[in-house]
Amino acid sequence: MKREALMSYAVMPEKAYQALMSAARQVEEETVVKRKLSVGLVFVLASLLIAGAALAIGLTLRETGRKVVETEQTEGYYAQWAITDKADLVRALVELDYVEETEDIRRLLDKALSEQDAHLTADAVLTAFTGREISEVSFMILMEAAWGPFEQWDFDEQAWYSRLMVDMNIQQWDHTLYMEPEGPVDEAQAIAIAKRAIAKGYGIEVSALDSYSITTSFQVPEFSAPGDRQAYWYVELTAPESVLKDERPFGMIWVFIHPETGTLLNPVEDLIAVFQAAMALENDPLLIALGTFELEHGYIHSMSLESRALWSETFRPLIAARQQDDPDFFSEGFGNATFLSSAAFIYGVPDGRSISQEDALALAEDALVTMLGRDPAEIMFYTRYKEIYYDITDADKPLWKFFFPMPNAYVSDRVFGAQVLDYYGSDGERLLNYKVELNAITGEIDRAFGIEPGGERTLADWMLYK
Repeated sequence: MKREALMSYAVMPEKAYQALMSAARQVEEETVVKRKLSVGLVFVLASLLIAGAALAIGLTLRETGRKVVETEQTEGYYAQWAITDKADLVRALVELDYVEETEDIRRLLDKALSEQDAHLTADAVLTAFTGREISEVSFMILMEAAWGPFEQWDFDEQAWYSRLMVDMNIQQWDHTLYMEPEGPVDEAQAIAIAKRAIAKGYGIEVSALDSYSITTSFQVPEFSAPGDRQAYWYVELTAPESVLKDERPFGMIWVFIHPETGTLLNPVEDLIAVFQAAMALENDPLLIALGTFELEHGYIHSMSLESRALWSETFRPLIAARQQDDPDFFSEGFGNATFLSSAAFIYGVPDGRSISQEDALALAEDALVTMLGRDPAEIMFYTRYKEIYYDITDADKPLWKFFFPMPNAYVSDRVFGAQVLDYYGSDGERLLNYKVELNAITGEIDRAFGIEPGGERTLADWMLYK
């Protein structure tokens, strides 16, 4: 049952019922003239009380959502849950009227099924409710099944989501933080301001944007500086599919509007310049080829040694030629510096002279402890998401390179994340990324060093990761 239907079935709390009855009795004692006013008041009160009851149900669903997040933190996503946790979730969905109780579900909740059948029954309920494979079921999938797509949630629902993510240490200031709207500029005014500014920027009439779909939210942008909690109206306009690409001024554009002053965070003209530059890059043959290769082989940092060797052979000469013709093309501003840094090296695959990858990794792990000062117990955290490169830039001295990212609690594997939090604590020491490079023939450590995470990265910084 959808949320709107739930509201119509909301049970009025006892206190609300008593207040309504008291108001009704007062109406009977009033004069006819006053009765008309009081009757209207009663209906207003009734509406408010029913809405309050519906809100109570909404909060119950929110409590269920919080429980899902808490369980994901310790057990991983739904597919890995114990049957008791799965059954508790099914029970909540039934009690909230999102799922109709069947005989199989009743037996599940009464613990009358074998463990195998209980898992199958619970999984069937979640598959039907979310429309997704069991391996995909997660907190957000569940909430969107109940409330619809996130961008269509009410502002208070989006704000609740951000508060939950912060409370659970899943997101912090470097993520978009949704807030409840405040300030004299309301949603309708923000949309009007956005449409006028965008129309002016593109030199078109405001009415030309009437058919565009509009998405709004009230948020602290993810690019805000640490500690900056100024929230803005976010207004996004998207062109209708019925308008041909060549006939519309833009496909999508968004602006941020200050809720107190109504001013734009960035001038539309600046945004248009950025979007136009991005569109030009999207149509660049070299970037299209790089993107196509990544779709087949994965990103450069996660490719197999064989795929990365093929990438090096295919793209190094093309990138070098583009860099010579257009030195600014791979500037950090367009986010392509990572391609340039990867092209600085020649990647290959081990030959008969090299020690094995397993032996090289063991030497690198030992260097984490003996040379970089990490505790042996930390190796499991640093090697979980390691990156491995085989560098043959110097043919006489090939290198095994191992990049060990700092342990991160906020990853998709909630079990691993919980282990990281348990070991380091939520306020643990300032950790580093680590890089170990060793002679692929002799096994001798060439260099081992730490890399500060985050911050602005130059080309030289990017090269440290390769």
